[in-house]
Order: sequence, then structure tokens, then C-alpha cells
Amino acid sequence: MAKRDKEDPTILPNGKQKNKEVVLSEQLFMQYESDSLQQDWADQAMSDDEFRNGQQWTREQQLDLEQRGQAAIVHNVIYPKVEMAKSILTTNDPRFVATAAEDSDVNLAHLATMLLEHTWVQSRGKDALKQAIDDYYVKGRGILYAYYDPEAGNGNGEVLIKDLETLRVFCDPHAKDKYWRDAEHVIVRQLMTETQVRAIAPDIDLSNAHQNVDERMPSRTYTQENSVALPGDDSAGDAYYPRYEVLERFSKTYVKYYRVIDLNTGDEEYYTDKEYRQFRMGYGIVVSGGDQESFIAMGDDLAAAQEMYMGLLEAAIEDGQVEDVVDLDGKNKEGTPIVYHLMEGQMTEDGMQMPPIPMLGPETGEEGEVLGSTKFIQPIRRDVLENVSYAAFDYKKVRYRAVSSVGGLLISDTILPIDRPPVVPIMNGFNRNPFPTSDVYHVRDLQKQINYTESKIIAHSASAASVGLLLPRGSILDREAFEAKVNRPGRWVEEYEAEMGSPTVVAPTPLPSEFYNKSQRDMQMIEMILGVYASQQGDISQSPQTFRGTLAMDEFAQRRMKSKLDDIEGSLNELGYVVLQMYQAYITQPRVLRIVNPSTQEPEMQQVNIVQYDDFGNEVGKLNDLQMLNADIRIISGSTLPTNRFALMDYYLQFYQAGIIDQVEVLKKSEVFDIEGILGRTGYIKQLEGQIAALGEEIKNLKGDLQTADREAVSARKRTEVEKFKASLAEPKAQIRAARDVYKQRTNDAIRSFRKELNESEQEAEQMSPPEPQTPLRQ
Repeated sequence: MAKRDKEDPTILPNGKQKNKEVVLSEQLFMQYESDSLQQDWADQAMSDDEFRNGQQWTREQQLDLEQRGQAAIVHNVIYPKVEMAKSILTTNDPRFVATAAEDSDVNLAHLATMLLEHTWVQSRGKDALKQAIDDYYVKGRGILYAYYDPEAGNGNGEVLIKDLETLRVFCDPHAKDKYWRDAEHVIVRQLMTETQVRAIAPDIDLSNAHQNVDERMPSRTYTQENSVALPGDDSAGDAYYPRYEVLERFSKTYVKYYRVIDLNTGDEEYYTDKEYRQFRMGYGIVVSGGDQESFIAMGDDLAAAQEMYMGLLEAAIEDGQVEDVVDLDGKNKEGTPIVYHLMEGQMTEDGMQMPPIPMLGPETGEEGEVLGSTKFIQPIRRDVLENVSYAAFDYKKVRYRAVSSVGGLLISDTILPIDRPPVVPIMNGFNRNPFPTSDVYHVRDLQKQINYTESKIIAHSASAASVGLLLPRGSILDREAFEAKVNRPGRWVEEYEAEMGSPTVVAPTPLPSEFYNKSQRDMQMIEMILGVYASQQGDISQSPQTFRGTLAMDEFAQRRMKSKLDDIEGSLNELGYVVLQMYQAYITQPRVLRIVNPSTQEPEMQQVNIVQYDDFGNEVGKLNDLQMLNADIRIISGSTLPTNRFALMDYYLQFYQAGIIDQVEVLKKSEVFDIEGILGRTGYIKQLEGQIAALGEEIKNLKGDLQTADREAVSARKRTEVEKFKASLAEPKAQIRAARDVYKQRTNDAIRSFRKELNESEQEAEQMSPPEPQTPLRQ
């Protein structure tokens, strides 16, 4: 590690004192960097990275092999295996799922899922995850980082994610949690050029900032000629571009919050310390009448009571009953009192009774007044109503303080609205500290054995192609002629003392077969440790003979990989919580989000924070209010892993044949290019089939209608004949009716004449008869 200049670290180049938070960041960075565990881990991580990239022989080992006449062969098995693991683990984008904490949050939970999908797409999350998984396999841990960019989204602001170089992240060495939730501080240290600094702090004056060219990265372990550029390598242009040390410190802090409970309704509201002070300085409403008195301090009831009071106050001012309005300032605890009564509400058309209407002044005995409804209403400061209408309880909540500096100058110092660090690690060989071991570390010895074995095999092959001859001295007369005949590339000739004999061929001892099997066993062990097998890369040497057997083998091969996936999914869950909390804090204005639904692959649009108003233009709430969201975030297990397309198609076809799903769902899982065209043509064919069926039904109906028409025609002819017969009977019927009427009239005339004669006879008889004597009645 390079050493810093011996200068006062708390003084800027202009002689001014550095901000105390900047000094704390630099001191913590030096402390964490110098920790022995941190240095050992960083050296090992750098060495593992070099080893993965093919730098697997030290200079001393190379020289030793050259002296033996052997080559430093690198048969790199680790590199393709790590690349394959990255490919498998990032085949698909992760599927986030938000589960509502309450039934009322179901719609908001779906919105949270869309927000996470939106963030992943906008941030190119797969690229960041792939790089983090590379660090996870090679260096022991990958780093994902969530942040808010106010300039993104056309200036509307976006919550984004990215990966960080793990060797530039320094965590509290005493942290025990897998996701660093118990770490007091997490520091990200980078070197940036002036242009890069301007991108994050455009208004900063770098003339007073310290310049720094020290990458402070671990020293290189290997010095082979086939070296590759790794983190910390000095670039050729550094001499022309001054660089500055940028530190970002995320420190755990505790912020006071208040839980306010309405003693009347039991509703709860939560406020920060500043918001709670503003809450207390607001006003509630007291309503009293007779022996009853109620205090309203919060919730929807308060909004309704305040609206009623303001209406009565305006009416009282217009009526002249109120001249001076009492302001609720630091001295006055109570506002202007107003007396009112209630009038019965009118009946609606559907028979419903409208709520009573408040009217200014006491009851006057008019018709329609609610008896005994005269009350007194008055605003009152909420601090007076504490423990009367509401109760407040303070508690501490974890928040993270973000302090950013460049070259000793403070950029920003803010409290992030999150309860877990925005720097989320993906830990591999977790040892209950921030310094995990990598998979490359566990397979290095196996890779070295493979290299050594391959080097031996090549050296033995060269020796076998270069056999020698042992000649008894004097056994040939002309050695030069003999050598010209037998010499071949790589063959050597040597004379030795012997009484008699013939030339002897000297060949190397054959290598045992076990020597060749050793490399294969080492490669299989590397595959087992990394969780990537040859069959997953298309190797058919160990595949079963049957199709379903191959599918089952592919499924079983992913089981070791799912252990790695658990680590990644756990970190993505943590990242999802951070992203969602940032959305709730930073995205407060109305927004429209557009994403592609991963289930239906259809574009979907969602509105958030849409202000809603009542019929009178008053704000009554927000649609899809992110601040009201309370959901649990998780990743669908295995959503990033690949799926065997043949097995998946067979699986879906079984459901299609059973009639459980339709062909659209089957085609979505296929790799057919023109799915829309197929669905369009299939739909057209179905339309034609439907039209044919409809025409057949129409023909059937027409046949039935024709039969009905025939029957109706016969009936109509019958009715016509009957009507004709009825018409022929009409004249005789009329004559009969006329004769009947004449006979009836003549009969009535005869009866009237007879009655007249009878009456005349009775009158003549009464005139001719004498009167009867009157006899008194007996008592």
C-alpha cells in the first residue's frame, strides 16, 4: 500500500479548516483501509482476480520451469466456468413481487412491483448484476448501489441502481450482518478526473481541493507478460488529467419520530420531529353544547370540522356578528367562537335524508330546526389538545447519513430516507464479517495442479519425440556417416564404453494412465465447487440416451446453482426495499410510469401521486399515493435462471391439450418470430369458422321460418274463407236484426196502449163507487 503525504490532513490548500464531517470520512477511510483483515482480503481478492484472468504462474515458477526445459502452460478452466455461471444466473431479469401488508394496499402493492421493474429497466439492471456476480465469484462479494438522480427522467428524477467495484468499498470491520445493516459506516472511495467530478458536483470550486493519484489498491501478485488491466492499474493519460479523491460515507444514525394516536377514533399518524412541531402549531376544533364537549385534532373529522367553521366564520363576518378575527399565534391559544344550530336536511329523490345543515346563530323556533342543536364551535391550538384529543409517543428510527466529499471539500451532507444502507453486498463465502472468501480461492490449487499436469504431459510428449541412441565405443567405423543416416529432429547420439554390443535406443518412461485422469478429476471438482457442469455447456459425453432424461439432468444440474442464487436473491430483496423507500421519499409529484408487464409482455401504464378533488375543488387525497405504501418485497425464486425451452414447451402443451390454457399462452413461451401474425391468421380462420357456423345456423333458422310461413299461409287462407262466409251472412243477419227491432218496437207500443186503457178504467171505477164510512179505532 502506498503512503500518504506527511501533511496536516485537516487543512485545505488555501489554509482553511476542512469540514468536520469530511475529516471524519477521511479518518474512517484510513482506519478501515489499514485494518489487517481488510488488507488481507483485498490482497487475496486482487490475487484471485489476476488468477482468474490467466496469471497463474509467478515469475519464479516460470524461471524454474524454463531451467527444466518445460513451458509454463496455462490451461485456464476457471475463466469459462465463471463466465458460464454469470450467464446462467443472469439469463432472465429478476421478477420482483410486492405483497401488501394490509388488504387496502393491494393496488399499491401492484404499483410497487411496477416501480421496481421500471427501476431495473431504466438502470440496465442486468449489466450491473452481471458485474456484481463476477465480483461475487472472483473476489468474494459483489456490490449493488441504489441512488436518486434528480436529473434523470427528463428532470423528473429517478431512483436508479448500479454496481460498485468491491475493492473500493470499505465497511466497518465489526459488522456481522450479511447485508451490513449493523455497520456503523460504509465508505466508497474513488479517484475521479475533473470532468467526472463536475458531473456529480457542477458548482464545486476544485482550486481548493487536494489532488491525488494514489489508487490505494493492493499490489499485484503476478507479473506475467500476458497481464490484463485490473482495478487500480495506472492509465497512460494520468499525467495529463489531475485526479481527486472522492469519498462517500454512509453512516447509521437515529432520527426521532412521533406516533400520534387520535383518542377519539384510534387512528394513528407518523411524523418526523420537524413535522410534529408543525403539527402542534396547527389548530384543532372544539365543539360544545349543553353538557357535551368534543375535541377534534386530526383525521378526516378535523378537515370536515374546519371546513364547517370557516363557512360559519365567513357568514358571521358578512352578518356583522364578528368584526375582529382572533389569530392563533404564540400568545392566543383559542380562536373566535361562533354559535350555530342545525337545520334538517332535505329529502332526496330516492327518499334519502340529507345531513343537517349548520346555520349561524342559536335556535329561533322556526320550522325545520333540529331541537337542542344549538352549539358553540371554536378553533384551538393543537398543543393544548395533547393528551386530551390525541396522544403522542416518540421513538427512534434508523436512518443513514450520506456525506460526500472531493479532495477534502464537502459536496453534500444529507439524511437518506432509508432504514438500511444503500450499498448492498452480495456475499459468497460469508464468514460473519465483511471479508468473504471467493470460489476462485477454493479452486486455485486444483487449477495449479491442472497447469502442472498439462506442463508435464507436454514435456513428456516432447521427450518421447526426441529419443536418444547409446553406441558402444568403436562399434561403428564412420560416426559422421551414421549420424547423418539416423539423425532426425530431436534425436541425439552418445557413445559409451562397452566390450561389445549394438546401438541402444533410449526413450522416456511412459506416463501412467492415472496421470492423464488426474486433470479430468480436478476439472470435475472445479465444476462441483463453482456449480457449473460440462453438461450445462452442451457437453453430451455424459448425457442420458432419452430426451426426458436429459431434461431431468439439466434440472438437477441447477440445484447447486440455486445455492448461489439464494445469496443473490437475498441481496436483491434488500435492494428492492431501498429502492421503494427512496421512491416514497423522493417521488412526490404526479408521475406516469410505462413498463412492459413481464407476465403478459404487454405495455402497461400506471399513474402515481395523482391529486384528487371533490366537487367544490378541495383536495381530498391522492390516487396511488406512494407515501401510503406498506408492502413486503421479495424475488420470485429462480426467476433469473434459464429454463429449458423444450421442457417448457412440452409442459405448456400438456396444459393446452387439457384445455387449461389457450394457444396465446403457449406461443408466448415459444421462440416463434411472427407470433402476432400467427395469432392474426388463427383468429381470421376462427372468424371464418364462426361465420360458417353462423350461416349454417341461419339456414336452419330460415328452413324453420319457411315451414312456419307455410303453416301461416294455410291458416291465412282458412281465415280468408271464413271471413268470406261471414261476409255473405252479414246481409241476412242485418235484416233479422231490423225485423227484431221493429217487432220489439211494436210490442212496446201495444203494451203502452194497454196500460193506458187500464189506467183510464181504474179511474172511472173510482168515480162511480160511494165512499166508505169512517169508524173510530178501538182503544
